Amino acid sequence: MADSYEYRHAGRCPLIIASLGLVNAGFTMAAIAGAPAAIWPLWIVALALLIHHVLANPDAGMRIDADSWTTCNELRTIRVALAEIDWVEIIGGGAAVILIRKDGARLRLSRTALPPLATLTAKLKAHGIRLHRATTPGIEKHPPADGPLQDFYKKSWQIS
Repeated sequence: MADSYEYRHAGRCPLIIASLGLVNAGFTMAAIAGAPAAIWPLWIVALALLIHHVLANPDAGMRIDADSWTTCNELRTIRVALAEIDWVEIIGGGAAVILIRKDGARLRLSRTALPPLATLTAKLKAHGIRLHRATTPGIEKHPPADGPLQDFYKKSWQIS
Protein backbone atom coordinates (compact mmCIF):
# COMPACT_ATOMS: atom_id res chain seq x y z
CA MET A 1 0.00 0.00 0.00
CA ALA A 2 1.20 3.53 -0.74
CA ASP A 3 2.22 6.09 1.85
CA SER A 4 -0.08 8.75 3.21
CA TYR A 5 -0.53 11.86 1.11
CA GLU A 6 -1.87 15.23 2.21
CA TYR A 7 -2.69 18.26 0.07
CA ARG A 8 -3.64 21.70 1.39
CA HIS A 9 -4.84 24.70 -0.58
CA ALA A 10 -4.97 28.15 1.01
CA GLY A 11 -8.42 29.62 0.64
CA ARG A 12 -7.49 33.21 -0.03
CA CYS A 13 -8.04 33.92 -3.69
CA PRO A 14 -6.30 37.05 -5.01
CA LEU A 15 -8.95 37.45 -7.72
CA ILE A 16 -11.81 37.52 -5.19
CA ILE A 17 -9.92 39.94 -2.93
CA ALA A 18 -9.17 42.22 -5.88
CA SER A 19 -12.79 42.07 -7.10
CA LEU A 20 -14.23 42.85 -3.68
CA GLY A 21 -11.63 45.60 -3.24
CA LEU A 22 -12.69 47.21 -6.53
CA VAL A 23 -16.37 46.97 -5.59
CA ASN A 24 -15.64 48.63 -2.25
CA ALA A 25 -13.56 51.33 -3.94
CA GLY A 26 -16.43 51.98 -6.35
CA PHE A 27 -18.97 52.29 -3.51
CA THR A 28 -16.60 54.57 -1.61
CA MET A 29 -16.13 56.84 -4.63
CA ALA A 30 -19.89 56.87 -5.22
CA ALA A 31 -20.48 57.86 -1.59
CA ILE A 32 -17.89 60.64 -1.83
CA ALA A 33 -19.50 61.87 -5.05
CA GLY A 34 -22.82 62.24 -3.24
CA ALA A 35 -24.67 59.07 -4.20
CA PRO A 36 -27.95 58.45 -2.36
CA ALA A 37 -27.87 56.75 1.02
CA ALA A 38 -29.39 53.63 -0.53
CA ILE A 39 -25.90 52.42 -1.53
CA TRP A 40 -24.69 52.26 2.08
CA PRO A 41 -26.22 48.84 2.82
CA LEU A 42 -24.65 47.45 -0.36
CA TRP A 43 -21.28 48.95 0.57
CA ILE A 44 -21.51 47.44 4.08
CA VAL A 45 -22.27 43.98 2.62
CA ALA A 46 -19.36 44.23 0.15
CA LEU A 47 -17.03 45.39 2.93
CA ALA A 48 -18.16 42.57 5.23
CA LEU A 49 -17.53 40.00 2.46
CA LEU A 50 -14.05 41.41 1.86
CA ILE A 51 -13.17 41.33 5.56
CA HIS A 52 -14.59 37.82 5.97
CA HIS A 53 -12.65 36.47 3.00
CA VAL A 54 -9.37 38.00 4.19
CA LEU A 55 -9.72 37.01 7.84
CA ALA A 56 -11.35 33.58 7.50
CA ASN A 57 -8.89 32.24 4.92
CA PRO A 58 -11.03 29.16 4.27
CA ASP A 59 -8.68 26.34 3.38
CA ALA A 60 -9.37 23.17 1.49
CA GLY A 61 -7.52 19.92 1.01
CA MET A 62 -7.44 16.17 1.05
CA ARG A 63 -5.71 13.37 2.88
CA ILE A 64 -5.43 9.79 1.71
CA ASP A 65 -3.87 7.09 3.87
CA ALA A 66 -3.99 3.31 4.21
CA ASP A 67 -7.57 3.35 5.57
CA SER A 68 -9.48 6.38 4.30
CA TRP A 69 -9.76 9.30 1.91
CA THR A 70 -10.78 12.64 3.42
CA THR A 71 -11.56 15.85 1.55
CA CYS A 72 -12.53 19.14 3.13
CA ASN A 73 -13.39 22.64 2.05
CA GLU A 74 -15.06 25.60 3.73
CA LEU A 75 -18.48 23.96 3.45
CA ARG A 76 -18.04 20.29 4.31
CA THR A 77 -15.73 17.43 5.15
CA ILE A 78 -16.10 14.03 3.52
CA ARG A 79 -14.37 10.95 4.93
CA VAL A 80 -14.75 7.63 3.15
CA ALA A 81 -13.03 4.37 4.00
CA LEU A 82 -11.00 3.07 1.05
CA ALA A 83 -12.79 -0.27 1.33
CA GLU A 84 -16.11 1.53 0.60
CA ILE A 85 -14.89 3.15 -2.65
CA ASP A 86 -15.92 1.37 -5.83
CA TRP A 87 -14.32 3.81 -8.26
CA VAL A 88 -13.73 7.49 -9.00
CA GLU A 89 -15.07 9.18 -12.10
CA ILE A 90 -13.24 12.13 -13.64
CA ILE A 91 -15.41 14.07 -16.08
CA GLY A 92 -14.13 16.42 -18.74
CA GLY A 93 -10.45 16.53 -17.83
CA GLY A 94 -11.08 17.14 -14.16
CA ALA A 95 -13.95 19.62 -14.34
CA ALA A 96 -15.83 17.27 -12.02
CA VAL A 97 -14.58 14.48 -9.77
CA ILE A 98 -17.20 12.05 -8.46
CA LEU A 99 -16.52 9.33 -5.91
CA ILE A 100 -18.79 6.29 -6.31
CA ARG A 101 -19.14 4.09 -3.25
CA LYS A 102 -19.82 0.34 -3.41
CA ASP A 103 -23.39 0.93 -2.20
CA GLY A 104 -23.98 3.15 -5.27
CA ALA A 105 -23.86 6.49 -3.45
CA ARG A 106 -22.26 9.26 -5.49
CA LEU A 107 -20.27 12.05 -3.86
CA ARG A 108 -19.22 15.00 -5.99
CA LEU A 109 -15.93 16.33 -4.63
CA SER A 110 -14.96 19.99 -4.56
CA ARG A 111 -12.16 20.78 -7.03
CA THR A 112 -10.73 23.29 -4.54
CA ALA A 113 -10.06 20.40 -2.16
CA LEU A 114 -8.16 18.32 -4.71
CA PRO A 115 -4.57 18.55 -5.99
CA PRO A 116 -3.75 18.95 -9.69
CA LEU A 117 -5.26 16.16 -11.77
CA ALA A 118 -1.99 14.36 -12.54
CA THR A 119 -1.10 14.19 -8.85
CA LEU A 120 -4.62 13.11 -7.89
CA THR A 121 -4.72 10.25 -10.39
CA ALA A 122 -1.24 9.06 -9.38
CA LYS A 123 -2.11 9.02 -5.68
CA LEU A 124 -5.45 7.29 -6.22
CA LYS A 125 -3.87 4.61 -8.40
CA ALA A 126 -1.12 4.11 -5.82
CA HIS A 127 -3.84 3.40 -3.23
CA GLY A 128 -5.59 0.92 -5.51
CA ILE A 129 -8.61 3.07 -6.38
CA ARG A 130 -10.05 2.49 -9.86
CA LEU A 131 -10.34 5.58 -12.05
CA HIS A 132 -12.67 6.21 -14.96
CA ARG A 133 -12.44 9.20 -17.24
CA ALA A 134 -15.72 10.12 -18.86
CA THR A 135 -15.07 12.21 -21.95
CA THR A 136 -18.82 12.56 -22.40
CA PRO A 137 -20.55 14.12 -19.41
CA GLY A 138 -23.79 12.38 -18.57
CA ILE A 139 -22.49 8.82 -18.93
CA GLU A 140 -22.29 8.27 -15.23
CA LYS A 141 -23.30 4.63 -14.83
CA HIS A 142 -21.04 1.83 -13.72
CA PRO A 143 -18.07 1.07 -15.95
CA PRO A 144 -18.89 -0.84 -19.11
CA ALA A 145 -18.83 -4.60 -19.20
CA ASP A 146 -18.29 -6.77 -22.23
CA GLY A 147 -21.38 -6.84 -24.37
CA PRO A 148 -23.15 -5.36 -27.38
CA LEU A 149 -22.67 -1.75 -26.24
CA GLN A 150 -18.95 -2.11 -25.63
CA ASP A 151 -17.99 -0.13 -28.78
CA PHE A 152 -20.24 2.75 -27.71
CA TYR A 153 -18.68 2.83 -24.27
CA LYS A 154 -15.14 2.63 -25.64
CA LYS A 155 -15.79 5.93 -27.41
CA SER A 156 -17.13 7.56 -24.25
CA TRP A 157 -14.85 6.11 -21.56
CA GLN A 158 -11.14 5.95 -21.08
CA ILE A 159 -10.66 3.30 -18.47
CA SER A 160 -7.46 3.11 -16.50
